[in-house]
Amino acid sequence: MPNNKLERISSLPESRLTEHLVREWLVKFAELYRKNGAPYPLTAIMTALWIDSLNDLATDQLEAACRSLVKAGCRREFPVPADVRGHLEQAEAKGFELEAETEWQRLLAWVRQNVFPDTGIRRGAPKLAPAVEHAAKAAGGIYFIERCPEDQLVWCRKTFLAAFKNIHETRQAEHLLGDGEAKRILAELVTGADSPKQIASPPEDTPGQLPPRAEVRAVLERVADIPSEEEWERRKREQKQHAAAWIAAHPETVEQGAAQ
Repeated sequence: MPNNKLERISSLPESRLTEHLVREWLVKFAELYRKNGAPYPLTAIMTALWIDSLNDLATDQLEAACRSLVKAGCRREFPVPADVRGHLEQAEAKGFELEAETEWQRLLAWVRQNVFPDTGIRRGAPKLAPAVEHAAKAAGGIYFIERCPEDQLVWCRKTFLAAFKNIHETRQAEHLLGDGEAKRILAELVTGADSPKQIASPPEDTPGQLPPRAEVRAVLERVADIPSEEEWERRKREQKQHAAAWIAAHPETVEQGAAQ
């Protein structure tokens, strides 16, 4: 059994290490944010809330965020867990900006190497990541980017970065999404995994084989609102009846037309 305090602490599970670190920093904050000349009073409920709010962080993240908070200071009477997370999110945001810009530059390189105005995408070109492909489509598509003038490329870049950022921010709040369409789309954009609700690809055409007439008409009726066979017959009968009634009511006009 380790008898050294440091060894005992380092042997704890990650979640227990984070809890231990939260307690240490609460004591330090209590010394920094003194109240009436004494360390800020820490209650059991306050300590439990801090641990519950920050227990998902790795110890190195928590340590860095707390140190950053100490340097920046806090305008409250005493910090809250959101202040710690705020410093962590600032660092993550700067890191993501660099990642997004890197992906944009990689996309431009991919377009230069694999997209040609006459022949399209080069055969064997590496597949774009789903999130990058989505952001590229939002920016006008790879063919638009390929032929985009230099003075307009800056707007493509802004649109790409905004779309790429939107995926990132939605992913950060994924736990708040219900099991609906938004969560399914996000999963496809992040991982590229096929969705269980994905529409099956149509069967390949067989040369020389036409689909049945009834099947073609059924599709046309759905997409073009073409009347059914029964409706066509009904309309033809009505037209014949209207024509016969008109002829009976205007016999002189029919006779004059026949004479000419």
